[in-house]
Amino acid sequence: MLPSELTAGSFAGYPPEAQRLAIQQLALLRRLPLAFLPLLLRELIVYDWKFPLERADLARKRGATLHGMLRGYATLADGYHPSSPEPSGKWEQRVMELAIQNADLPGGADQIGAVVAHGTGTPVGDIAELAALNRIYGHRDVAMPVTSPKGNFGHPHGPAGALGLLVGLLGMKQNAVMATAGTYDTKDLMPEVGKLHVVINEPAPAQVDAIQVNAFGFGGQNSSIVVSRK
Repeated sequence: MLPSELTAGSFAGYPPEAQRLAIQQLALLRRLPLAFLPLLLRELIVYDWKFPLERADLARKRGATLHGMLRGYATLADGYHPSSPEPSGKWEQRVMELAIQNADLPGGADQIGAVVAHGTGTPVGDIAELAALNRIYGHRDVAMPVTSPKGNFGHPHGPAGALGLLVGLLGMKQNAVMATAGTYDTKDLMPEVGKLHVVINEPAPAQVDAIQVNAFGFGGQNSSIVVSRK
């Protein structure tokens, strides 16, 4: 289903608050002709911004659908500046490394197939995050796919991390990495992208079995998680 085919009536039967959210997002979706996005919206309504955590054995026992497995996480507060990151991205790199270490995947960082970046579109913030990502993933023969949903939806502030997680879970489900809206030509990308593959224009097909999702906040409140399919 394309964004132009969605109407407020498409969400009849959902709870009133979920319908309100869908209608608010509909105007944004119609401006983004990416077939991936209606799927994202429908998943967003189902989740209603909530991600219940449950022990895998108990979830399987009651027949629950497992959308992903939380493998590792990390958070830190660097206190560098009230609103700007440390320019080299060393603290973003550190929190990502801690999350990868905590995940203890058999293949380590090499097992992670895509990154949902914090990616707010601010030069200082994006350059710092790109620098961190390149130091972790820039050695690969095949460039690491990187996306950020903020180009598509704007910055949702508090639930930004939840939206990033949703994008990652849906990417694993659809075997694709969502495109970042607002950039349409590789020449418009920052040179600091380096050896990463920032996905633009259309989703990038990818068999992703584990993702890393970043959420960075004011005052250096940096968090990162690693999630796998199962």
